[in-house]
Amino acid sequence: MEGPRALLEAAKAKGIPFVSVERTWFGDGLMLIPDQNCLALDEVGRVVAEYKDKPLTEGQARAVASLLAARFMRTNTLEWRAYNLNAESLAWPAQSNGLKLLITPSSLNEFDGHPDWRTKWPNQIAALDFLFDHLKVDPASCILRCHPNWGEKIGLRDGGLAEKMYTEWALRRGVHVIGSKDRASTLSLIAQADAVVVNGGSAAFEAGALGKQVIALGTSIYQTAGFQVQLYGPDDVDNLSLIGRQTPDEIARLVLRFAYAFNFRFNQYVGDVRARTTTQYAYNPESDGSRLERLLETRHIEADDTTFASDCTEEDRVLQLLHDRRWAELSETTKPIPHTYRSVHRRGVFRYLDAVRERMAIGDR
Repeated sequence: MEGPRALLEAAKAKGIPFVSVERTWFGDGLMLIPDQNCLALDEVGRVVAEYKDKPLTEGQARAVASLLAARFMRTNTLEWRAYNLNAESLAWPAQSNGLKLLITPSSLNEFDGHPDWRTKWPNQIAALDFLFDHLKVDPASCILRCHPNWGEKIGLRDGGLAEKMYTEWALRRGVHVIGSKDRASTLSLIAQADAVVVNGGSAAFEAGALGKQVIALGTSIYQTAGFQVQLYGPDDVDNLSLIGRQTPDEIARLVLRFAYAFNFRFNQYVGDVRARTTTQYAYNPESDGSRLERLLETRHIEADDTTFASDCTEEDRVLQLLHDRRWAELSETTKPIPHTYRSVHRRGVFRYLDAVRERMAIGDR
C-alpha cells in the first residue's frame, strides 16, 4: 500500500495527472477516479446527483434490484467481503414504544483521516448522543447492531475496541445491544425498524430499498442521492424535522437510482470487465480506450451508461416487486461472459495469492 500511496503523492506534488483504480463493489467494471485516491467522494457525488431525478428503465431497475436481491438471499458471491452468511432472523428484541431505531455503526477504519469523510462530530458517540437528545426516542425501543467485521481479525487486530466503545454507550443509554458475533440477521432487523442510523455504511442500501428512513451521521457515496436525513454536525439539527417527510416508495425509488448510478454509471467499463469470481476476471479486448484518454484529459468522469426512461412506468414495476420482497423474482441470472473475452492473467506471486484466496470463505478474503 505504501508504494502506490508514494506514487500518488508524488504525482500530486508534481502536478502530474493520474487516475486511481479500485475494484468495484459488485465486481464488474473498474472504479476510476481522476487525481484522487479511491476514497474520494467528489466525482461519485456529482454523478449520483446528476441522475437522481432521472427514471430507470425496467432493465436498469432490474439490474440493480438483482444486486439487492442477492444480498437478501445471501448469494452475493462477487462482493469482496460478506458477513454473517448463516444469519438467523428474529423478532425485534427491543421494545416498540414509538420510533424503532436500528443503529448500524460502520467499519470505516480505512476511511479514517480522509478529508472527504470528515464531519463536524468529534466522534460518533457524540453524534449518537446528540441524535438521542434531540430526536426524543425511547432508548428501550432502539437496537445497536455491532458490525460483524468487529468480531473478525484482519491481520492481528479485531474490532474489539470499537465494539467496547459502542456497547458502553448503549448500556449507558439503555439501548439493546446485539454483539458483532451474534448470528442475528441485520437484514431482518432493518425490515422491522422504522429508521436506520448509519455513518457511511452499506446498510443504507438495504434500508432505503425497503423504504426505511435513513439517518446519516457521516459522509458516504450516497450522500447526494436524496434519500437520507443528513446529520453531519450540530448545525444540521433542523434536518431532523425531515424524518417521515418522504414516503417509503419515494425513498426506495431514490435508492434504486443511486445504486444504478454508482454501479453502472460512475463505475467504468462495466460491460467490458467482468468478474468470474472475486479474483478471476475477463475483459473485452475490443473495449474503447478513448474514454480513458478523455478522463486523463478532462479530469472528469463520463457516465458509463447515459440512458434513462422518459417516465416512471417501468421503474414502478420493479419497485412493486421490491415492495413485495419478491427476491427470487428480482434475482437475475448472471449474464454470460462472451467467449471472445480474454482472461486477465495475473503475474507471479499474485496468482499464488489468488489461489489461496479462492479457497477462503468469502468473509475472509
